[in-house]
Amino acid sequence: MNNNLKAWEDLLCFAYRAFQIPIRKSKSESLARLVKQNIKNLNDPNIDDHPSHNPQRSSLSSRVEAKVSEGDVRGAVKLLLSTDSLAKDDEVTYNLLKEKHPQPSRQLIFPKEPDETTIAMTTTEEILLTQISLFHNGSAAGIDGISPQHLKDLTATTNGDAGKKLIGSLTKLTNLMLSGKVNKDICTILYGARLIALTKKDKGIQPIAVGSTYRRLTARVACKEVREPTGSYLKPKQIGFSIKGGCEAAVHACRTYIKNNKGSRNVILKIDFKNTFNSVERDEMLKNIRLKSPSIYPFMWQCYSSPSILFFGNDQIMSEVGAQQGDPCGPLAFSLIIQPIIENLLSELNIWYLDDGTLGGHPDTVLNDLKLIIEECRNIGLEINPSKCELFFCGDRIESVVQDFEAISAGIKIVTDDLELLGAPISEGSEGKLILKKHNELKVMFERLDHLNCHTAYFLLKTCFTVPRLTYLLRTSSCFRHNNHLKSIDDDVKQTFESITNCRLNDEKWSKVSMPIRFGGMGIRKCEDIALPAFFCSSNSVINLVTLMLPNISDETMIADYTDALNEWSLVSESLPDLFVSVPIFVKHTNAFVVI
Repeated sequence: MNNNLKAWEDLLCFAYRAFQIPIRKSKSESLARLVKQNIKNLNDPNIDDHPSHNPQRSSLSSRVEAKVSEGDVRGAVKLLLSTDSLAKDDEVTYNLLKEKHPQPSRQLIFPKEPDETTIAMTTTEEILLTQISLFHNGSAAGIDGISPQHLKDLTATTNGDAGKKLIGSLTKLTNLMLSGKVNKDICTILYGARLIALTKKDKGIQPIAVGSTYRRLTARVACKEVREPTGSYLKPKQIGFSIKGGCEAAVHACRTYIKNNKGSRNVILKIDFKNTFNSVERDEMLKNIRLKSPSIYPFMWQCYSSPSILFFGNDQIMSEVGAQQGDPCGPLAFSLIIQPIIENLLSELNIWYLDDGTLGGHPDTVLNDLKLIIEECRNIGLEINPSKCELFFCGDRIESVVQDFEAISAGIKIVTDDLELLGAPISEGSEGKLILKKHNELKVMFERLDHLNCHTAYFLLKTCFTVPRLTYLLRTSSCFRHNNHLKSIDDDVKQTFESITNCRLNDEKWSKVSMPIRFGGMGIRKCEDIALPAFFCSSNSVINLVTLMLPNISDETMIADYTDALNEWSLVSESLPDLFVSVPIFVKHTNAFVVI
């Protein structure tokens, strides 16, 4: 395989030269013929001068329907939900983006460069095909114009020998990148990214970096290699990388901890950092990767030992600090760098999802841990964001404790009934409020569905905007205690379904519609029916992980709210689910069938 600059230029410019389509003179003119003509003339220096014809869809409904037709359901949902907008491509935005990508806070001392004694991982064609297939439909292209969908289409089995030849070449390319032997003169571009700026609700700027598909594919392969050993090393304190059900376990553990310590002096502290992923110093990242994941060290060394270029329109920003946004290895690198700090904390509750930390324990212990975090994180480039940190009292508020935390984290927020963790309610008063918030979001989506054709609207309603949209909330909280709110959501779903299908349904017909498809229904499940089984399923699936997070948990204490759920279940079934054995149960509940 050639590794010279000319070979890399041909690879990175291929999409622009091959897929550059001029405005067709007539609709009958074949796109395939035009692409083949471009490929035949790849070395023609004038091919880049052809203007592309890329009409913009003016309406939201057109763009959503286009996403669905392409199989990009995730993208369609994001369009319907989005309140962000593209920031202007001007000097103000450029300067804000530069602030988001600072220079190192100190002189960096990198570990030694990989040499011939470093054993780099390699991959196979089978693994690469699997990782290509796992890209989400509609994933964006990087600076080279090649998107994951291009690779999916070109390596499909229907392409015969051509597809097999391509996957062989891609495997060689991936192994070259994993070995860390890519031509150094191209690394700043290959490991750079296309930068997009979004305007957030608070008028701030959210940078979105889209790296090369080849780099993202290689990073996915690298993560798969170290997934299991790294997950075992991080568990149970860190659940942001390779921990199945980690978010749900963290929510259940935190709520259970508060329940078991209700009325005590203990506190819960939620920690937030400023500009986290763009602030971690890269020498510390590479030191921890070399120590804990040496097989991917050569690849990560080439990615992060030198600055890379972020392309924002016609401007460039040098990326010198932190893990690149969108890099599949970013969560891995960040988790490894903060693990030594987390292991030294003494709080009884110590759970982290990437940069979202949650500590619980006696105020003095938690305060000392916060001091340690501030001091140690300063050495790796991280800084606490006091205004987004939250303090919750398991018992009565103690002013002296508030003053102690204010002294080292001025502006910390004192939370009473609105405590949330990872998007789920923790305190009793926050459940109803969060359900109402989700209901209001659903109402906006239901209104927008009216503007889509009935087939697309029905598909999105069934697969995205009913129970699927609320599954995480139903699994992680006792929503079954708020049947009035759930029934209100179900009523709105029914009205939306009737509007889409132009049919009016009585209660009996609506109950049949809400049954699973395999039982003759249409799969539009009722939140009121699913809430209780969903909570049981989540509790059963994460109990072992929760037990690791809270060593003092016992059969008597169980997961918070589990006893209430059992009592509720006893009203509809004589057979009670076992906390430690998840067994399928089929019962009739509120005129609909439920399977857990």
